[in-house]
Amino acid sequence: MRPGISDGITKIMVSIKNLLNVHRKGEVTIGALQAIKSIAVAICPGEEALMTELVPSVLYSTKDTGLASHALAALSSMSSVFFAKLHGILFTFF
Repeated sequence: MRPGISDGITKIMVSIKNLLNVHRKGEVTIGALQAIKSIAVAICPGEEALMTELVPSVLYSTKDTGLASHALAALSSMSSVFFAKLHGILFTFF
């Protein structure tokens, strides 16, 4: 974990989750999706659970043509990180 920074990242992800529950369109939503993408690329152990809570809101954003590309980019980053971590766990296990 990143001592001192993880608390801030957690607060940011909670804010993004709350924001996406209220704002479903517009520049604010695009910014939130870009933030998710950035956080997902540098996610650290202990932050994954909160990131998975963002998946339903990001999936919902794929329905909007103006948000779809941003939502898919965020999902791509999220899935790549989760797959890499899962692969590392499985590789270590076997």
